[in-house]
Amino acid sequence: MFVSIALTILDIGPHLMGGEKVTRLEWLHIAAPLVAVIGCLMASIAYGFATLKAWSRHLVVAIFVLIIVNASALGALNVLRHEIMWRAIINASLFGCASGGTSTSNEM
Repeated sequence: MFVSIALTILDIGPHLMGGEKVTRLEWLHIAAPLVAVIGCLMASIAYGFATLKAWSRHLVVAIFVLIIVNASALGALNVLRHEIMWRAIINASLFGCASGGTSTSNEM
């Protein structure tokens, strides 16, 4: 996640949001903060999984909730194109439901 931010800062590779090309500055302004937070959550999840902490499962679902809230807020403020907003909401809802179904086990 953090490498993708560094590559964008260095203007390396295409800049995509929701499968659509966007400008470098648009990606840095809209996506980079979300990607940074998700990167921190992913590091916390990895630590939690490695140490068998039950709370790490909740962080997995929190990533998808964060994406939905972020896309909804930015779409409502007309900062994010509505096509990208809806794609983010639908994808995060589907993947969040799929990961939520597996995170309810109390076997730890």
